[in-house]
Amino acid sequence: MFDRVLLDAPCTGSGTWLMQDPKHLKVKSIDLESAALRQKKLLMAGIRNLKPGGTLMYATCSIFPEENEEIIDWLLKCQFDIDLEDVRLDNGNKLLNDLKGEAIPGLTSYGEKNYNKILSKAVRILPSEYYEGFFLARLVKR
Repeated sequence: MFDRVLLDAPCTGSGTWLMQDPKHLKVKSIDLESAALRQKKLLMAGIRNLKPGGTLMYATCSIFPEENEEIIDWLLKCQFDIDLEDVRLDNGNKLLNDLKGEAIPGLTSYGEKNYNKILSKAVRILPSEYYEGFFLARLVKR
């Protein structure tokens, strides 16, 4: 059992695509479904191996909600003994403080999908000329 787990989940890598190259923007739904299934399995394994009171940081380099908010929303609906806590970028670390300008809260809706409102505690870093896009969610086991 572990006090902390970092799950840098395999994903489509959509946050790392160069926007100038439109061929990268084509993702098949099967790719997203496959990635989401793998992410769910890894997330469950991480939680099983986490001590009560332990923290799991879920991260992807994807900007697709299907690999981010939708995964955490699914986890919260499964009623594991998990709480979603704020991802803090103001801990005195210069790199993290620099990221604050590119950060937005996790999505609570996307298109016609609605997610748990608590997902606003997660963080999305938007792709820019300085940073690639990624997603962070901090989960604590009860």
